Order: sequence, then structure tokens, then C-alpha cells
Amino acid sequence: MRVRVRVQKRKEKGYFFLIAGLYLFMSCFTILYFFVFTDSYTDDIQPFSNLVRLEPGEKPVLSGALTSEKSAFGYDNPVLSVSGKSNTGISKSEKLLPCGIPVGIYLETKGLLIAEIAELRTSKGMISSPCQEILNSGDYILEADGCYMESKEQFQKLIQKSGGKEIQLTIEHQGEKKMVAIRPVLTENGEYKAGIWIRDNMHGIGTLTWLDQDGNFAALGHCISDIDTGARMEIDNGKLYKAEIYSLVQSKEDEPGSLAGTIDYRLNSCIGTVTDNTEQGIFGNSNPEAHRMIFNELRSCFQSDTFEELWEKASLKTAASDEIENGKAQMLNCFNGKYQFFDIEIKKISSAHKEMEGMNLEIQITDKKLLNQTGGILQGMSGSPIIQDGKLVGAVTHVLVNDPTRGYGIFIENMLEH
Repeated sequence: MRVRVRVQKRKEKGYFFLIAGLYLFMSCFTILYFFVFTDSYTDDIQPFSNLVRLEPGEKPVLSGALTSEKSAFGYDNPVLSVSGKSNTGISKSEKLLPCGIPVGIYLETKGLLIAEIAELRTSKGMISSPCQEILNSGDYILEADGCYMESKEQFQKLIQKSGGKEIQLTIEHQGEKKMVAIRPVLTENGEYKAGIWIRDNMHGIGTLTWLDQDGNFAALGHCISDIDTGARMEIDNGKLYKAEIYSLVQSKEDEPGSLAGTIDYRLNSCIGTVTDNTEQGIFGNSNPEAHRMIFNELRSCFQSDTFEELWEKASLKTAASDEIENGKAQMLNCFNGKYQFFDIEIKKISSAHKEMEGMNLEIQITDKKLLNQTGGILQGMSGSPIIQDGKLVGAVTHVLVNDPTRGYGIFIENMLEH
């Protein structure tokens, strides 16, 4: 009897350790999956800014709207269509699939972007700025002592190991490569520093504008510029990810709202590669996961069973700038999980001066349902497609700070120039 009881207890003990072991294994695997095989979610990602401020009492004239934003939103002259083809070579009959879906955007800089030159207190109690008059905000550090700089951490380690010796840098200053030398100083906390703030990546939420039949995509309708320097960010590479919008911050007068959400950085949530950050928007190549995402978002609206069927039903011809008229139009967006067409009005069309491109269409939200939901255009809606008379004519790019019901858009043909 005692032997049986002992055997039974040993079995129960064995089961306990087996279950505990399995639980421990599954817990470790879950942690490993999220932190090694994926990057999990990044919370509270902000949308890319697309604000334009007009002075009180100033009319919403295009020439006056860009005074303080020229460095961030300056463009080349748009080219107007003169016949069945625009003189950019873009056919009026080209078809694109309008998307209007919020996406997460992650970009890595070309080298290291210098955001700010700073002063330091040295170990001797003196104030020093070792990079003053050598480097400038907006410069890119490409190489240090002959090594290509890929991350902030890599550069910081090099600074620490320098021991205060001179470091040779290859930088890009206003589009030109230069060789310069800096000498880190020993600070009061015993570390060597160079006195510069640097950035190696940027992320945020924007709106996917269109997809073409070759899988190329466009988003935003304006460039992504550095938050500190205001200059267009030179990129080495980038990725497009699925994003989840969990709340809307309503727009008010002098307080434009925004989309609040998360970017899903897991490997199977990457939907494309960003190849170019231009004044007309960001561009790149999608992957099959992007097709699945777009199909899932749009199929109920267009009653489609396959992506190919969706393409046939939802893709639109593009309009040249001379086909667009003042009057009723629609904005496409899927920010609340439902693909919707919202009524807007095109108030003014501009062939634009050089500094005005990206603000070719002056628009106003007229849809009461959207106004009740958002109060107007939200930050994060940049890239939302604009439709008129069954054609894709442009994309939303800016919102007015002092009247969020109004904003601006770019001609679709200017995006296609890319």
C-alpha cells in the first residue's frame, strides 16, 4: 500500500513538473517571439505634421499661406496638361487604386542627421562647443574615421573610444560631400562628447494614397521633414507597416486634431519598402501583405471576392490638372475602420508658383458626418485621395491651423511626376 502511494505521489509530482516546464517553455517562447522575431507594437505614435498657419484676418490665398513653411514644403513648378497626355509623359488614362488607409511609416536617415549643435561643460568646468563652426544643423555624418555610420549608438561608441583624439568625418552639407575633423572633449561626468544632437530614424502615421498595377505605392503627398531643422529628410531606407488608429483628437480653431494610433512592427505586418522621400510624397514598392490589407479594408465597400476583382471595381483613371474644376469632390479615408467617401469642395485651383506646389487645391470639408467626427482635417490624413467626377485628382496635404475645416491638396499628376 505504501509503495503504491509513493508511486502515485511521484506521478503527481512528475505531472506537476511537466506542466510547469511546459508553461515556462511557452512563456519563454512568447517573449522570444515578440522581442527577437518581431518588434511588437510601438504605442502613441504621432502623425506627420501637415499644418499651415494663416494670420488672423488674412484671406486663404495660396501665396500667403507658405511664408513660414517654405523650407519644409518647397516644390518645383507643377506642369500643366495641354492635351491627351500631360507634358510630364503621364497619360490621362492611367488607372490607380485609391486607398485612403492609415499606415505606419519608418525611415532611416542616410548616415546620421545633425539636429542641433550644443554646448558642453568640460571636466575643467569650462563651457565648450567642439563642433561649432565645423558642423551645422541639417548636415549628415556619412563616415567617421573611414567607417560608414549606421546608428547613433555606433557613433557614440566611437566618440567614447576616441579619448579626446581628433576624428575625421565625411559629411554631406547642403548636398555636397566634405571632409572635416572634430575633437571630442571630456565632460564633467567623465564621458567624451562632441556636443551634437543626432538622429538616425523617424517614424509616424500617414495615409496611403494609391497603388498602381505594378505594386508601386505613394503616400502623404508631401515630404517627411526633420522636426528640428525643417529640411526634407534624406533617407537610406524605410518600411511601411500596418497601423491601428485607436482614437481621434478632434480639430478645433487654432488646435488641429490628429489620428492617435500604433504601428505594428512585427515582421508579418510590413507592407512595403519606402525607396524615396520626395517633395511630392513618399514612394516605394508594396508586398503581398499590402494587397491583403487593402483587400480586407475595401472589399466590403466594393463587394469583391478577390484582389483582382477589387482592382477592376475600385481603380480609377487619373485627372490632369486642367480637368479639375472648382466645386464638389470627395475625400476617401478609412481612419475609423470603415472605407468612406466624404464630401468636400474644391474652392480654388492653382497652377502655382515654385514655392506653392503641394498646395495646388484649396479644399473645404462640407460633409457634416465627418465634421461631427473630426471637426475637420486631422493631422495624419495627409495622403487621403481626392476624387472628382469619377477620377483621382489629388491628395490632401495640409490643414489650416486657424480653420481645420479647410486645407490644401496636391495634383495627382504632380505625384505621378515622381
